Amino acid sequence: MPIKIFLSVAIAGALGSSLRYLVNFAFLRGNTSALPYATLTVNIVGCFFAGLLYSFFETKLSSYTYYAPILLVGFLGAFTTFSTFALESANFIQGNALPKALLYIALQNLAGVGAVFAGFGVVRLLPH
Repeated sequence: MPIKIFLSVAIAGALGSSLRYLVNFAFLRGNTSALPYATLTVNIVGCFFAGLLYSFFETKLSSYTYYAPILLVGFLGAFTTFSTFALESANFIQGNALPKALLYIALQNLAGVGAVFAGFGVVRLLPH
């Protein structure tokens, strides 16, 4: 494993987690909503960009082995919060809010997969 890629992934991870923190902070200011929209937002946005970047690297950029781990693993891996999603879902279930948990789980998964396909679609629209 090249040290340059390793360090680049680490730096991208720091940037992704910092942006995740800022999104969380922005949503929490005065927000007392029923669902954790900050987590939902970063996961959907992250899924969209995962689809977009993956598709772009596969179809438009012949030599992507350097950039893919930096952006997909480092930045997006730190930006998205699947572990937080799982914890929040479990907390809804433990708090006897099963309908809210099921809604949240369905939104995360359906919208996330849909966002990946939307990212694929955007890349298909780009000129060769």
